[in-house]
Amino acid sequence: MTARRNFFRDRGSSSAEAVVLVPALISIFLFVVASWRLHSSAIQVNAAADAAARAASLTSRERMPEAARKVVMAYLVAHQPTCTGVSTVTKLVDSSGMEAVRVEVACRLVTNGLGGLLRDRVIRSSSTEVIDVFSFR
Repeated sequence: MTARRNFFRDRGSSSAEAVVLVPALISIFLFVVASWRLHSSAIQVNAAADAAARAASLTSRERMPEAARKVVMAYLVAHQPTCTGVSTVTKLVDSSGMEAVRVEVACRLVTNGLGGLLRDRVIRSSSTEVIDVFSFR
């Protein structure tokens, strides 16, 4: 008889546990998705900066900013990170006594649809390539 009373006293406890557990699991899942989106977008922006610096190093000095901008936009469109407001800065720098080009890329990561876990963030990356003096310009 005592076992039967304990059985009926525990009735509904799984509902109470589910009320606490389900929102916690959903929050953890959304945090993982938000972190993954931030990380993968940062990788894409870094790769775009690398490709732009390489393209700029192969063109004439006058066309470097244009070449870098085209490559960044093409790369980001092709790989579709959720970025808006992409900016590209191209500079000539001295790297260990050799002329190099540095491309800096920045974009705002849009995080809507993630339940407000993360605010919109600006992702920045830069890459430097030695200017190819033997290319046909």
